[in-house]
Amino acid sequence: MRNSYFNPIKCHSCDKERIDPFIGVGWGAVFVAGYDSNPEIAEAFKRDVEEMRSCMTSVSLPVMCISEENTAVIKPNSGGNATPENECLERTAIEDALQRIVDNDIETLVFYYSGHHGDNGFRLNDKTTMTIDEIGDSISEKFNERQMTKEGEENTVRTLRVLLFLDCCMPLELKIKDNPTIKIIQFNACADTEEAIVEKRESIFTKFVIQAFTKKASAKKCLNEVCSNQMECGIEGNFVTMDALLQYVNKHVSDAVVGKKSSTQVRARGALDSKDVIIGYNYDFKMEFAFTPYHLDVHGERRKLKTVTLKPDDFKTIEEVKKKIALHATDVLPRELTQVIPDLLSIEISTGPRRTQKEEVSTMEQLLAAWNGKRQLEVIQRVIEDIAPDKPVGVVVQNGGSLRDNLIRLVKENKLKASITEQIGDSSPENWTSFAVKGEDVKESMNTLPSGFKAFFQAMVKICEIQPDRRWTRVLWKFRKDGHWQPIVILEVELGE
Repeated sequence: MRNSYFNPIKCHSCDKERIDPFIGVGWGAVFVAGYDSNPEIAEAFKRDVEEMRSCMTSVSLPVMCISEENTAVIKPNSGGNATPENECLERTAIEDALQRIVDNDIETLVFYYSGHHGDNGFRLNDKTTMTIDEIGDSISEKFNERQMTKEGEENTVRTLRVLLFLDCCMPLELKIKDNPTIKIIQFNACADTEEAIVEKRESIFTKFVIQAFTKKASAKKCLNEVCSNQMECGIEGNFVTMDALLQYVNKHVSDAVVGKKSSTQVRARGALDSKDVIIGYNYDFKMEFAFTPYHLDVHGERRKLKTVTLKPDDFKTIEEVKKKIALHATDVLPRELTQVIPDLLSIEISTGPRRTQKEEVSTMEQLLAAWNGKRQLEVIQRVIEDIAPDKPVGVVVQNGGSLRDNLIRLVKENKLKASITEQIGDSSPENWTSFAVKGEDVKESMNTLPSGFKAFFQAMVKICEIQPDRRWTRVLWKFRKDGHWQPIVILEVELGE
């Protein structure tokens, strides 16, 4: 189930090509941050929302696998104070978000709120509130409308499961009247007569909910300083269930706030079955991504560098992975280069015994698939054959020598055609303009260079536009007097006719 995004489950006894897991597929989420006049507290609410959303939509550690397209984040307007024109803006945003997500044929709706709650409901700005009954009525109305539309298309009764996380004081119970097709599981930070506890401008409840989902995989020390098993505490088994989450969070909240009256609560309504009480995958093992970087010199020689190990919460995108690896490779790459070198790196897995039989990992899904398949992850600067509009190639010149010196060396090593080099002549390296290895940037840069470079850059444009008859490209990095590295594109190209 957990790996079905790259290895779909297929049924061999019916015509259905794919069996979707009941976790993640058909899920949507609405995250709402409450209002406070104190900017610090208001930012804490927003931070709770972003961290919870990041946890539930994470691809590097897919505990809920919710697609980002099926999520919505509602925050108070930046000014905080409501005017007659916008005092209902947040209410409208919640209504619109519920409508959009329910219309996507979801089967599980996650609703998370972090903020103040009182007699008038959830506080959305300085004048506007929204009660839990109004939220329940909105969910029911929109789901019923969707049901009526689908009844004409299929003869099945659809159900909706609502997972409600309320990180607020005195949370009331969500009740949806006269709608047996909606099931509810509600997690409250405290009882309906208690106040939620905030310490050091952070929510205790949200902090431990996120830790419950990620603790075993991250192998980090427990955020509860008095936890009896700080390194190993976590939920056991393959799934995070309603009861397991309640027990874990309740114990850690209680230990963290000794002497203060507060206890996490969970409520459930509707005809729940065994699948309904499962709310996420539990990675009951340590997750680490090991990357083996290689340095590729101007002669094409590879040198293995020290392995870089990253945890799931160390990155969210492939770009962040490359930046982390570049930072760890400063024993070979000067620190100034770490801002520009990530674009040149390729994360690869072997598809055959030869060096050329490689597949570049370009998405988080591919990375996780490679990790699940126990594939060795290698990181190296792209070779010439892999150049593409969004895939620059490069060679790092470690000695920081001048452009002209490197050109002469390349000519002597038959790395660059002498006829092209002669057109460059003795021009000072300072005449060169810094640019990225992209065709559109090169075209603009041609206008800033001396006319003697025309033939050279005509060849460069041809290569950077990725023509079928391209030959070779090199990127050098020249160390400037002001202490920064300047990218210089150098081509070795057969001009032909």
